[in-house]
Amino acid sequence: MIDKTANYNLRKPGQEDFYNVEDFNANADIIDVQLKALNDKTEAQAGSIMAHTAAEMPHIMTDGSVRYQYGFKPVTVNGSKTIAIVYEVI
Repeated sequence: MIDKTANYNLRKPGQEDFYNVEDFNANADIIDVQLKALNDKTEAQAGSIMAHTAAEMPHIMTDGSVRYQYGFKPVTVNGSKTIAIVYEVI
């Protein structure tokens, strides 16, 4: 009887079992599918993050009846730096 991992049901041969190429290939297929799904999800999030950081003023906050727009802006002053910017929205 072969044991399996809890999360992905990968086959875990015991000490007394012989090496089985089919078990190895089945495990490799499971790992490949899971890594691809993780990679796709990560790439989708990276696109969203890049769009967010490209927008200099992506945030809005309200303090009572006054609205502010804020974000970070890259500026070059004696090298590369980033500054925080806050504008009152009228």
